[in-house]
Amino acid sequence: MIGQALVVVPFAMAIALGIQEHAMDVTPSTRLRSEPTETIKERMLELMRTGLDVHEPSTAFPARMERETIFDGSYDWHSCVIAHWALLVQARWDGDAVAAEWVLERLHLEDLSYESDTILLRGDRRVATWPYDEAWFLMLLSELEHHAEAESERLTGLRALRSLHESRLLEALKERSFPDYRRDDGRPPIYSGHYSSWLWTYLLVRWSGPITERGGALLDELRESKLLPARREFTEQRPFEPHPYDFLWLPTLFELEEPGWNGAYDPGALDDWPAEVSLRDVHILGRELSRVWPLIGTTPGNERVAALLDREDLWAGDFTVVSHWVPQYLFLGRWFHLRH
Repeated sequence: MIGQALVVVPFAMAIALGIQEHAMDVTPSTRLRSEPTETIKERMLELMRTGLDVHEPSTAFPARMERETIFDGSYDWHSCVIAHWALLVQARWDGDAVAAEWVLERLHLEDLSYESDTILLRGDRRVATWPYDEAWFLMLLSELEHHAEAESERLTGLRALRSLHESRLLEALKERSFPDYRRDDGRPPIYSGHYSSWLWTYLLVRWSGPITERGGALLDELRESKLLPARREFTEQRPFEPHPYDFLWLPTLFELEEPGWNGAYDPGALDDWPAEVSLRDVHILGRELSRVWPLIGTTPGNERVAALLDREDLWAGDFTVVSHWVPQYLFLGRWFHLRH
């Protein structure tokens, strides 16, 4: 791996920074590393763009309510929301008004208001993907403000929707416990790494940039009263054992909340990427990819990403299993890297 790192690091670093650069390794097993970084970035973005218009199969929850939705691509509602967010962020980074307009034309204010109503009508406590999906809807609303004209009717409407969903999610964070579940048999508590995750919801609300009157102050209070005590408790129950359904690596979430809080970040032992995945076990890809998000830009993180990119079947393969969402999680690694 030492010799290989000399090849992989420039390539994966370029992905993180969005720099067009060629890697030197041209062996068949690492074919993707010989492509221009810009080409691979475009392939990931194109998977997200085309996924928006793949309407079947779909598990979008509004269909079960017999309601229409503009987020009916990308296999499921939340993946479609995240894809819109990622494409808008990338367009803003690139200063690409054409790419931004292509996404914005799909997101009229009246349609976003209708989606908001759908969320309010569904009864969240019975929905397996909540609050993950609503928190991502908040992130999209926040990003849309960057693309709205000052003092426009659209901006006013977006801020009203943001305030509504920010308040709902803050209330959920106040009501729900963290750690997420406590057992009655004395075993360590459970920290969720999937849709119900308290910590991931907290982070998304924080990253959205709270705009309600006490939003920021309330997040600070929740950090002191819930997050920090839970983090101390978490450090006492190592080694961490994730649930097989988790698609987020919990130590990463604590690290993203406060980089370096526990010294140098250690992702633990990294196994090879799986030989194959199915709908039953595909969440391992998100879990293992998020495991190295804090390390993007370093040799271990770059090698891990490059090894995944070598396996096209795990990020650009079957739409239902991987390509409707894994490119988004690759994008998130880049987003975190640029944030810090």
